[in-house]
Amino acid sequence: MKTAFSVFALVAVAASSTAQPQQVYPASGPGGNYEIVVIADGYTSAEEYKFTRAVNGLILNDLMADPFYGNSHAFTIVKQFNPVTTSGQSQFGITPNYNIAKCYIDYDAATTTAAIDQVVKTIPHHAVIVIGNYEGVAIGCTNQPWTWISAGAREVDGVLEHEFGHLIAGLYDEFPLQGNVDYPPTPSVDDHNCSNVFDSSGNATPWWDNSSLSWPQKPTDRDGCLYYSHKITRPYDTCLMYAPGATFCYVCSLLMSGELNLFANEALTKSLASPMILTAGFVAQTPTPRVPARGSEQYVRLLVQLTKRSTDPKLGAQLSVVSVADVTGPIVSRHHRTGDYVYGIVEGNTVLAADVLPGDPFQRRSLGTAPAPHDTANELQTNVVVIVPNTTRQSLLSRSIRVVFYRLDPNYGRLPSGMRADVTTNTISELLANNTPQFVGLDADELKKVVQSLPVRR
Repeated sequence: MKTAFSVFALVAVAASSTAQPQQVYPASGPGGNYEIVVIADGYTSAEEYKFTRAVNGLILNDLMADPFYGNSHAFTIVKQFNPVTTSGQSQFGITPNYNIAKCYIDYDAATTTAAIDQVVKTIPHHAVIVIGNYEGVAIGCTNQPWTWISAGAREVDGVLEHEFGHLIAGLYDEFPLQGNVDYPPTPSVDDHNCSNVFDSSGNATPWWDNSSLSWPQKPTDRDGCLYYSHKITRPYDTCLMYAPGATFCYVCSLLMSGELNLFANEALTKSLASPMILTAGFVAQTPTPRVPARGSEQYVRLLVQLTKRSTDPKLGAQLSVVSVADVTGPIVSRHHRTGDYVYGIVEGNTVLAADVLPGDPFQRRSLGTAPAPHDTANELQTNVVVIVPNTTRQSLLSRSIRVVFYRLDPNYGRLPSGMRADVTTNTISELLANNTPQFVGLDADELKKVVQSLPVRR
């Protein structure tokens, strides 16, 4: 277990005039606690209307016009306009390459993430969407913890809806890629919406076929998932994770609604009913001043970079802290097993908090008009946000708080129903008590050094 410290150089911002964040969804009043920040990249002050048009198209008329997302009551979305001096100039060092194998964009992971974080780190959020000033093309890339997408993608339905299936519930892609025929025997997968579990006769026996589960429509166990055509199954013939523009199948709907209900100000009760029909369309709206999040708490937000030695280790990673910030906002712990990477915040013998990182944070995902592979060029490195609850940066200097990361076995916590148990503070306590090898950690003295060494930026 190794920990490194570094302060990454930021890409210079070409223009210093930056407006305060404005709430765009819901149109008025407080929303849910899943907060999304949408920021501009490559727009001059005179082009703010173009950014607003892209926000309306991508967010209001696409993502939140989808019945599942629009009726979830889980979201608060704000936009942040940060102009540049030259149109098309990225303040984050992002340049489109139009190459699907390279996630459609060129950038430096460290400096780009640090520059984006500088804009949004004091705004409570769970996801960042960066809209690039490129019209006439629908491309994008997700590299934790941000998604870059071209303004022209507003002309294509379903791109963000599909991507948020990954970001929120860790759902797998269900489509096969050309040339990928038989899924290999390992690594085994039997969670979320893909399974390669078969009985001795070759019949699929995925977790969602468990007799204790009841679905409005019986799963068809369709051949093909996770980029392969055979020897792996998905629950139904089609789904939003199979084809943008479709709706979530019942299995994915269950997993998504379980996560979104954690953030909702009103429970999503229709997730397993017939597809919902949206009766009111979204039109261009005038942003309202930012509404304070309900249930706000003081916490410290760490942006950390994780680096692992190879594609499949469970220990021996490195950790670098990119930034430390005091934030006031809602704290919603993600306990559902939406991924295998988890972390705990520990003080002495007490686990203060536990969280699950959805999906595989080491994968980059290409966004476009056609199914695209998850690029693996940078799969050994990722950036994740760690929340240290109920404290401030200054108070950390007098406390003994440490952060522990684990990569759990896919079958860890398997329940009789086939689903996987939540990861709670008790889970982290058990892992510590059993001396389970850590993926990586940040001890109390190291955290104090970080707090003292990294600059305070507002």
